Amino acid sequence: MFVETITALYDVAMAGAHLANTSIELIAPLANTSIELVAPLANTSIELVAPVANTSIELVAPVANTSIELVDRLVD
Repeated sequence: MFVETITALYDVAMAGAHLANTSIELIAPLANTSIELVAPLANTSIELVAPVANTSIELVAPVANTSIELVDRLVD
């Protein structure tokens, strides 16, 4: 489910589509994970709710009302 969600988001973002009211939840331990959101995003929430190692999130387009929550301990 997690991989499919990230893959679907990536495909949509790469296509340059507009994402509205999008929520992404990562609820499993992640290692060396990179998420890039490269389309205009509105009301987007990203929650990382498990220990995350070497994770980067890049928002590289105009973003409105975006929140990123890191809800557990993070290891560089």
